[in-house]
Amino acid sequence: MSSYSLKKLNAGFTLIELLVVVGIIGILAAVGVVAYSGYVTSSKVKSAENIIQQMALAQTEYYSDKGNYYTQDDGCTPNSSNTTKISGSDALNVPVPDNIDFVFCVQKKNTINYEIIAESTVVFNSDTKEKCEIKFDNISNKPKKTSAEDCES
Repeated sequence: MSSYSLKKLNAGFTLIELLVVVGIIGILAAVGVVAYSGYVTSSKVKSAENIIQQMALAQTEYYSDKGNYYTQDDGCTPNSSNTTKISGSDALNVPVPDNIDFVFCVQKKNTINYEIIAESTVVFNSDTKEKCEIKFDNISNKPKKTSAEDCES
């Protein structure tokens, strides 16, 4: 009889073993959430850069049709209204999805140059409350990230 009761006691896991497993799963989940969050952020920045490149290509087409570049103001501010205007068929006709958390504007630098500015609508650096800003001009011809630790690279 005593051998039967010993087998019954050794048949399951101890509380300590279960707590260790739960702790390890918790650590793995925390690492996964942080990695996923970084992935989502970097994909939104890349999407904004791709949209800027599409706008630059659309500027070339706009210039060949109208003889000048499409600009909004000398000192435009990226906001949803300016983003909607850029997306319109009378402007650059570049679709901008709502889920990337960036707004855009195209400002005139001088008579023959323009600058596309994209600004995040969410805070990238929680300590400084800084947002991500990406600028593109037709001279350098590539997007440049400014501020918010270069948009979390």
